Amino acid sequence: MPRERPLVCGRDDELSDLDGALSAITGHRHSLAVVRGTPGIGKTALLTVAADRWRSEGVTVIEIPFRDAAEPWDAFGVQATIAALKQHFERVADFSLADAVGAVARLCTPESYASPRLRSGLLIGLAKIFGRLRRNGPMAVIADDVDVLPNPTLAITPACLPGCLVVAACRDDGRFAAAPVQLAQLADLLIDLGPLPDEQAGPLVAQRTGATPDDSLLAALGRALGPLVSDPGALLSTVDEMKAAGRIVTVHGKACLSGDAPILLPRAHDLVGQIDSLGTEGHELLAMAAIGPAFGVDDLPTLAAATGREVTGYGRAVDILVAVGALVCTESGELGCTCPALAGTVLATTGREAARLHGKVAGHLLAAGGDRTTIASHVVEAGREMEPSPSVARLLVAAADDAAATDEERAARCYRAALWHYDDGDPDIARVTSTLARILIGLGHFGQLAGLAAEYPECADSEQLSDAAALADPLAWHEQRLTGESLDLADILPAGYGIPADGPLAHYHRVLTGYTNGDWQDALSAARALSLSAEDGPAHRIAGLLAAEICTAQGDLKQASAWLDSTGEDERFTALRGWVESGLLAASGDGARALAVGWWAYRSAPAPWTRAGGDRLLARLAAVAKETGHDERGRTVLAEMAGLDAREHTPATRAALLFVRGVVTGDEESLAESAELARDRGHLPDLLMTCLALGERDDEPRRWLHEAHELAVRAGAGPARAQAKALMRRRGVAIPRSEDERTALSDMELRIVDLIRDGRTNRQVAVALRITEKTVEYYLSRLFVKTGCRSRIDLAAASARGQLAAASA
Repeated sequence: MPRERPLVCGRDDELSDLDGALSAITGHRHSLAVVRGTPGIGKTALLTVAADRWRSEGVTVIEIPFRDAAEPWDAFGVQATIAALKQHFERVADFSLADAVGAVARLCTPESYASPRLRSGLLIGLAKIFGRLRRNGPMAVIADDVDVLPNPTLAITPACLPGCLVVAACRDDGRFAAAPVQLAQLADLLIDLGPLPDEQAGPLVAQRTGATPDDSLLAALGRALGPLVSDPGALLSTVDEMKAAGRIVTVHGKACLSGDAPILLPRAHDLVGQIDSLGTEGHELLAMAAIGPAFGVDDLPTLAAATGREVTGYGRAVDILVAVGALVCTESGELGCTCPALAGTVLATTGREAARLHGKVAGHLLAAGGDRTTIASHVVEAGREMEPSPSVARLLVAAADDAAATDEERAARCYRAALWHYDDGDPDIARVTSTLARILIGLGHFGQLAGLAAEYPECADSEQLSDAAALADPLAWHEQRLTGESLDLADILPAGYGIPADGPLAHYHRVLTGYTNGDWQDALSAARALSLSAEDGPAHRIAGLLAAEICTAQGDLKQASAWLDSTGEDERFTALRGWVESGLLAASGDGARALAVGWWAYRSAPAPWTRAGGDRLLARLAAVAKETGHDERGRTVLAEMAGLDAREHTPATRAALLFVRGVVTGDEESLAESAELARDRGHLPDLLMTCLALGERDDEPRRWLHEAHELAVRAGAGPARAQAKALMRRRGVAIPRSEDERTALSDMELRIVDLIRDGRTNRQVAVALRITEKTVEYYLSRLFVKTGCRSRIDLAAASARGQLAAASA
């Protein structure tokens, strides 16, 4: 069975260099190209694509995969070379050299290697075979994984003949191994394969999963793999394992991450083996660098004193782990692991040992009078693997009190750890649990809150915890609270309650805010994540309907229909569904049916639930009626909208009434007031719709049409953008030029960058924007990809230089 031929992404320059080396060979000289790189960086994929290209151009290509057939005694890899030659003869059906190949194969024995004369005979025999092959024209010999051989230089010597390009690939893990160093000294062309460009991760994942990856999947892979996300071997092997485990599933055409378990690097990855080969020292160093407080080279004596090991042993291990890329070391000597997936895999089976290690270090620092903050961090990581101690509890509470004003996440961890160390019945427990509960409520960590209430029911404010802990079952809670007055979770939560940090309601909140502020890709991503939850309830239906509306606005009517079908029937959302369905029908060109379906939905919605989307439905019906010439129906819609606003009188119904009045009667002042209300509410879809209406009616349409165009581009609303451009042409307005030289960011992304420039932490950004810290992290991941910045400081600097701008044409 033929092997799968891999695609290669982002290696055009390297392929061009290899093509140039092939073109440079003559009948009087050979050329040696050496390709080096870390394990999994894509050496084999690059060589395979080059071989296919050259073979299609009539070049004789011999591919020798030395890793597949190397015996310890076969120092020159002759067995692998013979196997490659036989495969070539079978491919081209030319067996004229079969006898010569057979003679070399019979000579390739351990006894021959013991004799200098016979060893020379092996090389001479192979050189004669390659010499006869090159008579047929240009020849390329591709020697992959030559570093596995004891003598890689002599392994490729028989092919180094005039008229032949030899490409030797070897791994280079940064430890200055002999093979890559020696081959580099002999090379006519040296190619050091580096990481792929960031934008290649998406195509690679799509190739492997068979579906375009959801943004949240790419962001999760980026956070878990760190720089290894640009290493094709690490990325694809991780994706393969995740897919096999059911962690990657296709939802509405996109490959999505399923479940909340951490992403792990495959155990077969080279870096895992490098750490395992160092034994206990390697695992302990990774545990200290990846978990807990800052840890650096200067802390190695403390670690050695706590464990009773030699400092020199840790020092050697650090040198190796930094050299191979498992750890990074800053100029100040601080060590870190930039790949959480690597730490997760290595420590998965040694979690308790890692916790005990932090406990040992905490104990040593306590005895030595170390820094309280550092000690508290180690105690937190030790958890229940450390013997309880009331004095340690007091230290943790003091550290938590210090952090409460600036870092509530850290304060919560310290308070939670302190509870383990208190003696039963200690009067301080009540204050700590109450303070911890308040922080968890504000952070939106309702799952942790439920665990706290279950473990310490007698110590906490039962009224405070009863409602908050119910959010551990979020969709049931949402079922009870949602009355149709608001679909926005932030409006339903009690004062002081943070947006849930994770779980279904966190996804639901992202759908709502993403739809409202025009970050429609994030909204769709969150809708897919929500659809993967086991539960089904109103949040799922609302999210599905909004996803269908977004897809309609983007011009993807097939996907819009699929989302609409997935929501099922629910009388509570009859009006909301009618709004979406009528919009889909209108976008399909069936305005008459859109009016009929939408009006039926409004009249059929139960009275209490007309509020859930009724204003949006009437606004849409007014617009469709105007477009299709159904003026009488438009006047009926206006009367109904006036009655709805009189009954409910919310900002949303007021804005909708102004819009409907403006569309039906041509009142430009009402439309302009509606636009200002939408702008004040930060509601991009309503503002876009109103700007288009004003652009069609206002005597000075330029302002409105340019704003509509900008909003449509920002949201990715292709049909609205086309409508704005058509109106501009019809009304004699110049179409705005694209600002291609500046990075186009959404409004939410720009607001986050502005807050970062002000020195805000992720938590402070989340509070200011009423989103979760995880959402802030998600946006930062996207910002790094879109801008090429590598840190928050880089983002702030790029913004200060004017390199970041709002999405434009």
